[in-house]
Amino acid sequence: MAVAAGFTPEEFGAALFPNASASNSLSRPMALFQTVCLDNAPDIEAIANAAARNGLDVERPSPGQVFALEWTDTSFASVQVNIDSAYASECATTGATAQTVSSEAVRDAFFGALGTSHARGTSMTSFGGSAYNITHHMEDGGALGVNEHAFMLQSPTP
Repeated sequence: MAVAAGFTPEEFGAALFPNASASNSLSRPMALFQTVCLDNAPDIEAIANAAARNGLDVERPSPGQVFALEWTDTSFASVQVNIDSAYASECATTGATAQTVSSEAVRDAFFGALGTSHARGTSMTSFGGSAYNITHHMEDGGALGVNEHAFMLQSPTP
């Protein structure tokens, strides 16, 4: 299957992530989840400042939103607050791994690093008198050769 510019999906993926096969670690987005999302939620300004202190390029599409990105030839990490979210408040970090890294292995590492258990990639926590879901979700990259993992802190739906 070819795309408009004449690239196959595999070539497009290789252009975006030329060294993705060597990158099997999600330690950066997992660490960002702790230091940016958990340590600062629900304060959106504090989350934006923490993302900047952690070296991400921060954009503010609106006063209630944050999009921060770090991109290298082996990986990317992002922090997103309230971007296309069905939740009253959501802080998410994302990263990519080669498809050889299983979703289950990522979930176990993520929740293990947080010192909590999970049921099918979801756990509950509370702080500041509010309950939050902690969730891991994986998007299969298919022909691009990488899978995107999201680590999310979500307050209840409005």
